[in-house]
Amino acid sequence: MGVVTPRAFACLTTFNEDGYERYARHMIDTFVRYWPAEATLYCYLESFKLPEVAANVRFLSLEESCPALVAFKERHRNNPRAHGDERRSIEPGPGGKPIGIGFRWNAVRFAHKVYAVTHAGRTLTEDVMFWMDADTVTFDSIPPSFLEGLLPSDTYTCFLGRPHFTETGFVGYNLRHEQNDAFLSRYQEFYDQDLLFAEQEWHDCWIYDIVRREFEARGLIKTRDLSPPSLSGDHAFINSELGNYMDHLKGKKRKKLGRSPGDQLEVAKGHSYWTDA
Repeated sequence: MGVVTPRAFACLTTFNEDGYERYARHMIDTFVRYWPAEATLYCYLESFKLPEVAANVRFLSLEESCPALVAFKERHRNNPRAHGDERRSIEPGPGGKPIGIGFRWNAVRFAHKVYAVTHAGRTLTEDVMFWMDADTVTFDSIPPSFLEGLLPSDTYTCFLGRPHFTETGFVGYNLRHEQNDAFLSRYQEFYDQDLLFAEQEWHDCWIYDIVRREFEARGLIKTRDLSPPSLSGDHAFINSELGNYMDHLKGKKRKKLGRSPGDQLEVAKGHSYWTDA
């Protein structure tokens, strides 16, 4: 029986200078402290520069790496609808007043993530790539075996499924899969050709789900949903196995608190990070 060679893992994210100061700095610090030393974090910087901080953290210019993103933003620079300015009512708020959920149509904001993913996914030399939002913190040492288990070698992508749309705060891609280039090309095509504006919603989660389901329906890829099947709330990240090592501080309230509240856990976690919450 042959020896199985461990796969090489990459993690990537993107943020601007304000995001670095408010949360990404902490994300980088905890990555260096708790992720395996052989895993590399690639940070696509939006319109600013940073000095090198660690051997396994690399900084790239998002604009220089992704000229197609620059073109997309320029095409829609004067299009307020592409920036989520067209507020659409999803559900009534207090007193029956409609709530505008503009992020669901903020195509430009979430295009940064898509272009970083498609560039990294076609240029990195590692075997597996994990996208991780820059407002994620790691609080315990991650063994390489955990990363291996997140995305089996015969599976193309892992994700955090939810009833309405996937949470793309953490998504894994098998860069050695035969469909990798085709999948990433299709993903980027929605932006290069402005196809996303014909869809019900325009954020990256929605477009990722469309492409994933296309490839699943054609039998081209196997996928793995990391969310627990019984999930009833919205915080899939911390209720998945990721919550044993990491926390995703999505939204203003969690960032202000500095953590996700323990009462948002639906799946018990034994780590003191959660039991002390």
